[in-house]
Formats: sequence, structure tokens, C-alpha cells
Amino acid sequence: MDSLLCGRLLAAGNEVLGLGDLFTGLCLNIDELLDNRRFELMWHDVIWCMLVPSMDSPTHSGYIDPWDHEALDYRGLSDRDGVLVKPDGSGYPVRGGVARFIGRDPLDDWILKCIGVVRATEGPTQSQASVESFGFQWNWDSNPRTEEDLLWRVATRFGLDPAVFSDKRVLDAGCGAGAQSEFLAKAGAQVSAVDLSSAIDVAARRPELRDARLAQGDLAHLPFANAAFDIVYCEGVLQHTAATEPILAEFSRVLVPGGMLLATHYLRPEGVLRTACWVAHEGLRSLAKRLPREWLFLASGVAAAAALVPGLGWPLRKTLVPTNVRMPTLKATWSNVYDSYGQHEFQRHLRLDEYFGAVRAAGFTSVEQPGAEVAPWRKKFDGDRTP
Repeated sequence: MDSLLCGRLLAAGNEVLGLGDLFTGLCLNIDELLDNRRFELMWHDVIWCMLVPSMDSPTHSGYIDPWDHEALDYRGLSDRDGVLVKPDGSGYPVRGGVARFIGRDPLDDWILKCIGVVRATEGPTQSQASVESFGFQWNWDSNPRTEEDLLWRVATRFGLDPAVFSDKRVLDAGCGAGAQSEFLAKAGAQVSAVDLSSAIDVAARRPELRDARLAQGDLAHLPFANAAFDIVYCEGVLQHTAATEPILAEFSRVLVPGGMLLATHYLRPEGVLRTACWVAHEGLRSLAKRLPREWLFLASGVAAAAALVPGLGWPLRKTLVPTNVRMPTLKATWSNVYDSYGQHEFQRHLRLDEYFGAVRAAGFTSVEQPGAEVAPWRKKFDGDRTP
């Protein structure tokens, strides 16, 4: 159904029957159509709904997994489009295989209105500028990782073999474009993935994630049941949240006792030279993030190209331009620079003892080697003592 075409047909004096599941085109005039007595909307089949309890409790006490079809009222036209309905009559749209717990889209609002559901209010703990900045980055750089980098980023840096993910329920928290989620799926994991930005749509287009549970949502309010996962993976995300502790508490909630947490955080540099470079970087970022996005993006590309020039690029790579030896291409470096200086609201650095202390306070026991900055953590069993 093309809503604009329907409007023109009505204006010409016709009576119009619209088939909802054949919707195409823009939905700017949907309200006018629904108010017109000569227009009738009919779904070709029943759009599917799932009933979920309220998420008002900070701990989501008694929360039922919205993807547990056996425990919920499930009627199916498609497992890619529908609505999650709460007992109070409000709900969240599901579009393109992604449950939309945050974000607004005219088509989503139209779907909710057509079936008489009021959109639930679930605001993110990030500014819209942050959400749009990350969404822009990962839609542009939709395949950001080499196989070498993925292996290191997901497994090797934690001292793990990819086989550890086989048949495990794994949450990729802050999945971005979904490259790591895809790696986990190929390793045999049962993947669920959450991201705040439109990058989740890039992840949804990956064939390996066709059967994954994908949600656009906030890590501070994860839409999953207690003890829903064996492993939570969160790489390169915590430092971009408003606070580390609430996110770690959510990770603890959705992990089974004894479950594994694989998480990283930006750390404060040590040494005079590294500290001076970090201070200079943060000062430059405070200015760069105020630029219009197009200017910042262009400046990031120029800096990335300069950093890859033999001889000239060496001092830039050692000071202000982040690079990755496992991804030495111009596009990868460009993306790294934009990520480092981008318009996202938060980019926090903690001391190593602060980070480890926060993880332990959230109910995890360390498995790290002495001096290691990244290592697996285990959720404590009831009765375990904090080390």
C-alpha cells in the first residue's frame, strides 16, 4: 500500500481498501487516511503480538523474556515485523527483525496506531547526538573488522579459544554493525545483540544473524530475563556510557551464576608522555566534537590519510591519531579517528583499579592474570565471597 497514492485516489472520489502488509512508500499522510471514512485498512493476515510484563522495576523482577514464544501469546504473520505489547496496552514495534525499545520512526508509530497500541516510553540514557554519531559511523563503516582483528577482539585478547562460545547463549552488548556478533554466531553461539543506534539495522542485514535476537535498546535497561545468558560480551562500549556501574549491574542480572563477562573499558594512561598525549587528545576532542558532523568526518579522513604517509605519519600515530595494526587500511583508520573524536557524549577513562573495583562490586570474581588489563570475569554464585 502506497499511502500517497491512496491519498490521491481518495481525493479523486474513490473508496480505497488498503492492505497493510503490502505497504510501500512514505507514511506522512497516514493520519489523514485513517480519519477518512472512504478509506479502510485491512491487514492481509494478522500481525503478530507478544505480551510482556512491565519493565518499570529497576531490577526487572519477574521479567519474562520477550522472545520466549512458548510463554507468551504469539500469532505470526512474520517473525521480522510486529509489536511487543505490555499489559498496560502500550508497546514497542518490531521492524526488520529488530525490537525497537528506543528510537522513533514514523512507520513504527503508524504500525502501533493501526493496531491500537500506544508507544511505551523508554528513553535512552544517551543524547540524540551520541546515538546519531554512532549510527552514522557504523552505517558508513559497515564491515569494520578483518578476520585477524575479530579473532583477537573477541577471543585471543581474553585468552580464550573461539570454541568456548559453541552452544552458549551470548549477549553482544553494544554490537554496533554486528561484526563481532557474526563472529560469535559462526563460532556456534546463540547470539542476542543490543545497540542504541541505527547500527543495529546493519547487524540485522547480516545473514549469519538471521536467527539472532536483535534489539535497539539501552544497556542500562536490557530487555532480557534474569539469568538469560551464559556469556555477556561488551567490547569498546562501556566508556561511552553515562556510568559504568549501572551497566555492569545489568550484565550481572542477565548472566547465570558462574556466567562469563568479557568486557573492556578505556583506561587512564600511565607515564608522563602518554598522559600528556592523552590530555592533548581530550582537549582537541572537546573542540572537534563541536564541529558539524560533515566537517568532523572530513577532518578525520584527512588526519587518517596523513597518519598513513610513510615518515610523516609516524609522529601522528604515536600521539593524536589512533591506528590498528590489524586493520591498516585508510577506511579503518578513518573510522578509528572519527570514533576517537566523534560527537558522542561520553568517552570516559578509568584507572585499572577503579574498573576492576566496579566489576567486583557488580558481583563478579576475577580470573585475570597479574597485570592484565583485559581478562574474563565470572559472575559469583550465591554465597561466594568477594575476593
